[in-house]
Amino acid sequence: MSLFYRTLLPSMAAVILLAGCAGSPKETDQGAPLARQLTASDHCGLTRPGLVYLDSLKAQQAYSSLNGQMFSFAAADNLDFSREHLLVVALGNKPTGGYGLTLESASYQDESLVITAKLRQPPAGAAVTQVLTTPCVVLAIAAEGWGNIKVQGHGLTTMTRAR
Repeated sequence: MSLFYRTLLPSMAAVILLAGCAGSPKETDQGAPLARQLTASDHCGLTRPGLVYLDSLKAQQAYSSLNGQMFSFAAADNLDFSREHLLVVALGNKPTGGYGLTLESASYQDESLVITAKLRQPPAGAAVTQVLTTPCVVLAIAAEGWGNIKVQGHGLTTMTRAR
């Protein structure tokens, strides 16, 4: 048997396997996902695209009491803020119904928590409600392990926020 098959081939296979394992983790050290979608709404009341980061129950309650905020945080009632925080990703004003976001994936890249979201928009010529909407998605995100949040996705303007 040649040197290639006895030595180099097994070594190359090991390097490929290790490279796959060394990629960005998809969950915290405790085994929780880096991000999970709690809920979404067509009417959040946030008229500009952006990120709202809520790191405590007090912050969530203060946000909920804002005038014009139209979103219920009932899905976050049992959230443990020592392990997870909330992130509201807002699309801002949209001219019709049919727009929205869903979580696709989350990973660590350097010092950032990178959220990839899927944008939903109405197809050209589709029958949609003729009303202004303010769609958003609410995510529970890992409380530790990052200094910046980056939200990206096909058709989205990348949004970033420091902790």
